[in-house]
Amino acid sequence: MNNFNSALLAFQMGKLAECEDICREILGNDERCAGAWHLMSKMAAVQGDFETAKEFGLLACELDPTNAVFLSEISEVLLVLGLVNEADDKASLALQISPENPAIMV
Repeated sequence: MNNFNSALLAFQMGKLAECEDICREILGNDERCAGAWHLMSKMAAVQGDFETAKEFGLLACELDPTNAVFLSEISEVLLVLGLVNEADDKASLALQISPENPAIMV
């Protein structure tokens, strides 16, 4: 199992500290790993740190601008922060990219 899959599995099992350690290791080797930034964003959101979730999520979207799941999930974070127009922009883009993806929540 590669490091990213290990991080994802740790996240899915609720082992956030382990997931963060793995993500930080990944990012230490490749700071442009959008998936690791996305997981870092999800962890921050789960812990209620939506400003950090926004920062990491927007970075993931910048690194992988056509990832509809990243766009959809950052739109949720932006909405929680009251950034309605920005959230709508990201959600609309996610739908344009992947209109039939069940992971896209609008």
